[in-house]
Amino acid sequence: MEAKNILLIVILSLPLLADAEPINSCRICHSDINSEYKKSVHSERGFDCVVCHGGNPLDLTFSSMSKRGGFRGKIKREKIPLLCAGCHSDSEKMLQYGNFFDQYNIYKGSRHGKLLIAGDRKVAVCTDCHGVHDIRRVSDPASSAYWKNIPLTCAKCHSDKEYMKEYGIPVGQFEKYKDSVHGRLRLEKGDMRSPGCPDCHGSHGATLPGVSEVENVCGKCHVLQQKNFMNSPHRKALVKKKLKECITCHGSHGIQVAGDYLFTGGLDENNGMGCLACHGKDTDEYMVGQTILSIFKEAEELIKSAEGMTERARQKGFDIDEELLKIDEARSRLNELKPITHTLSIPLINEGAENAKVLARDVQEMITAKMIEWKDRRVTLIINILLFLAVIMLLYVIRRRILRNGIQSVDK
Repeated sequence: MEAKNILLIVILSLPLLADAEPINSCRICHSDINSEYKKSVHSERGFDCVVCHGGNPLDLTFSSMSKRGGFRGKIKREKIPLLCAGCHSDSEKMLQYGNFFDQYNIYKGSRHGKLLIAGDRKVAVCTDCHGVHDIRRVSDPASSAYWKNIPLTCAKCHSDKEYMKEYGIPVGQFEKYKDSVHGRLRLEKGDMRSPGCPDCHGSHGATLPGVSEVENVCGKCHVLQQKNFMNSPHRKALVKKKLKECITCHGSHGIQVAGDYLFTGGLDENNGMGCLACHGKDTDEYMVGQTILSIFKEAEELIKSAEGMTERARQKGFDIDEELLKIDEARSRLNELKPITHTLSIPLINEGAENAKVLARDVQEMITAKMIEWKDRRVTLIINILLFLAVIMLLYVIRRRILRNGIQSVDK
């Protein structure tokens, strides 16, 4: 009877046992780590502790951590990239997930990888960027490698003055980037098209672009600027002097929206020095910049004037759709002209600005014609009103006379 009861209990427990997690000595002892691991992509895909750490999780004794049984324990930093490469460099394993499988070879060629091979144990390895037990998909907003979080991830090391001291490189990059045009777009407005650290430096192959490579890095996004710059006097001079092309004028991590400051005085070496980075105010080269600036200002002022006139016409009830289209086209022409400034060709820049100014003048003429018509209509309306009042007054006088004459006739 007792045996039957035991058998019945076992049978009734089978559904519960089916839903329960399999016995795993790793999770039993390391419950805190297990809670992190459950959030990871590795847990989602069924890659258990033994894949990285070895051992026998089905063994509930200390022999589960026997080195003879393949237990590796905590992985040393210098061995982490090779361990990850065991799966992530295997095309048969990774192709099904649509992932690249050459990260390890790329990493070995990076600044981090080369230093690690040379014996530096402080440099970034896979877990510093992706996490350890809680590794998530890079598309997961909670991942440290998510596009919006990457600058902060890099800053964990690169903003630590003490940690970076022995490398002799600056540590204020993130603070500058955060206030830059790129940083504000990415971190505040959530624009993933704006570059983060990997877009300029690379991710697994992270390195510092060389002097001759900067224009190609920036040119990945700023295609027209690069095209115009390639044939400019600036490029020849910068190559000759071995200066970094784009960042000599525009700055690097703290880069701001290009504006008048580049022609008039710049900000600083991180945010953009402009003309004064190389040219004194008494040089012919500096005056070329001032000429370009004056061309843009003249066109900008003309467009603003056209916008003001159009707004006043709108307030008076005029249909201004055609004028607004022309103003948009004028602004587009002026914006299209900005990359051409990299050629330093004043005739070419002047020609482009003139196209924008012609459209602005057209708007001014159209609004002026409408305002003249409006004034003419007002004058005509006033005249008609006065004539109408005069007629009324005349009729009133005539009526009075008729009534007066009528009364006099009756009296007689």
